[in-house]
Amino acid sequence: MKKMFFMLIALYGLCASACADKVNVDIAPPQTYDFQDSKIYNYSYDRVWDAVVKAVGSSYFVLENIEKDSGILSLSFSSQQPKNYIDCGHIREYGTIQMEKYELEYDGADSSVLRRVANPQGIPCTAHRALSLSGKSNILVSKISKNKTQVMIRTRYIAELLYTVNIYGYLPEVIKNTIVFTGKEVGNVGGNKNNMQCRSKGTLESSIFESIEQRL
Repeated sequence: MKKMFFMLIALYGLCASACADKVNVDIAPPQTYDFQDSKIYNYSYDRVWDAVVKAVGSSYFVLENIEKDSGILSLSFSSQQPKNYIDCGHIREYGTIQMEKYELEYDGADSSVLRRVANPQGIPCTAHRALSLSGKSNILVSKISKNKTQVMIRTRYIAELLYTVNIYGYLPEVIKNTIVFTGKEVGNVGGNKNNMQCRSKGTLESSIFESIEQRL
């Protein structure tokens, strides 16, 4: 387990009483996923290209650019259910708040988590944690030979982590962080490996390949 120091410390600096309350935060890193981001098909370039275009056209992706001569399709996407596509480990908070035992566990990729905290005067307040996902994919189609074509998927994931702290008598405090990573890379907050880490599950890439193969 790794200590997660990023914005949670800032949150407890806003809401937690250093004298009475002590909350620890541990995080388990994401799993490693074995998935393909490149495949070779024993079909002509034109046939594979048509299958890719039809696959993209029937999906939830937004097609931003298409260039058959260069073999590039550019897509964008978004999801309010990040855990379907990325793994951001598992988080556990434990300790005491207002002299009472406090414990909360959740997936790092959960889209919505309501946390309980207290301000220095002991007044209860809440911190709503929201995670959303967006990104862009480039699908590269390359002719290898007359009846052999390669398809590569290069995806850039953008996970936005937003905390809204509601303290009685004050305006909500908003803390925002963005985690950017590509393909099989691991992304984290602020480039610090001790912070929350995220990586792709390969769901997006696998779904595109499956849709292509259904049309070949």
